Amino acid sequence: MPELNSNTIGLIHRIWNAKKWKFTTPDIQESAFNRLCEMFRKLEKNEQDLLLNLMHSYSYYSYTDYHDLLVKAFLKFEDNQINEVDQIIIAPLVKPEDIDANYAKSGHSLIYVANNIGITAHKKLANLERNSIINPYIVSRKELKGEKILVILIDDFVGSGTSASSVYKQVKARFSTNDKIIVTCLITTKKAIARLKSDSIPFYWSEIALKGIADNQLITNKQQAYELIDNIWRAHLDVSKQYKRGYKKSETLITLIRTPNNTLPMFWCKKARDGSDWPSPFTR
Repeated sequence: MPELNSNTIGLIHRIWNAKKWKFTTPDIQESAFNRLCEMFRKLEKNEQDLLLNLMHSYSYYSYTDYHDLLVKAFLKFEDNQINEVDQIIIAPLVKPEDIDANYAKSGHSLIYVANNIGITAHKKLANLERNSIINPYIVSRKELKGEKILVILIDDFVGSGTSASSVYKQVKARFSTNDKIIVTCLITTKKAIARLKSDSIPFYWSEIALKGIADNQLITNKQQAYELIDNIWRAHLDVSKQYKRGYKKSETLITLIRTPNNTLPMFWCKKARDGSDWPSPFTR
């Protein structure tokens, strides 16, 4: 029967306190920590040890972190993408079906921050006419005044790059060859960077989320770690097989306003295989 000894509890406390994460309220922080400890109680000792290593690499971003991350990404814009631009459009990096379903994408919440903080932080863009739109698929180029328009497609996280590439191509088709379309996010992965680069898509980000196991220097036996992750999924988690190592095997360890399904699922899964609630600390 799994148990949680005092030494492990102490290590959890130490890692948690060192992170200094900013939660919305103390109650939310306390609830997340309590669920984390409850999750550890359901795991075997070797699984607990693995998750302690993973916790060292976990990143939690609150909305208050978004401002600095967004400015950092915007300041990376290259001159060849913004020179001679006379109008800016900021739109969410969102698939058409998500807009049609009124799906509350994180990109929507970023538009306001991008318009009022990200753009104004960039001296070459700050004084240009800019517009924010929710649906980039209904834009009529003929109705726009700019001769050379910069379209900024934005989201907080780009995981595999597959959806981002598709959205970029669909939006680009609505504009002239003289216009510039770029993809921007707060956090991304090496896989997404490689994918968008291979598609020749201008892409700017603030930070890179590394793989929880493959890029983790604290974990020397990678194969054993993968087996433990798979065992946790198989024994406990009521989520599809495609998510057992994070969507498309992303192995990320991040929570933003919402935890992406690229993150290892024990941290966000809601239900256990026996039908009970799974005590994930960062539920989606």
